[in-house]
Amino acid sequence: MALLAASGASAAPWEIRGAAPEVAIDISTIGPSLRYPGTTGVWVTHSPSLSVECSPPRGCYAKTQRIYYVFNCAPRYAMPVERLSTDINGSIIKQETRTGAEPYSADADVGAFVILETYCPVRGWRDRR
Repeated sequence: MALLAASGASAAPWEIRGAAPEVAIDISTIGPSLRYPGTTGVWVTHSPSLSVECSPPRGCYAKTQRIYYVFNCAPRYAMPVERLSTDINGSIIKQETRTGAEPYSADADVGAFVILETYCPVRGWRDRR
């Protein structure tokens, strides 16, 4: 199967929607991002209970996705910059790189939430003793 590279407005949304248990951080990949100086990068695996639509091409459905996030704790943010979609056999069927022009909402992204809560927890009034 051919590896596809895509970017642009016609790509699938970048936000991981669903439940946090569907998201796993690959802790062996965390480290300074070489692509974005001053940030930390980490790969996340998204394994939804149903397949994920990864069009184009038409009819592209992925069993899992590995998504590379960059994040920072001060200021507190996380955003996906690369996504690898794999089929049921684990073969990469699509590779995408996010452009700055593509819409993205961190508030709707479970992947960003899991990363920030793991590495940059907010200490609220309940944590003060």
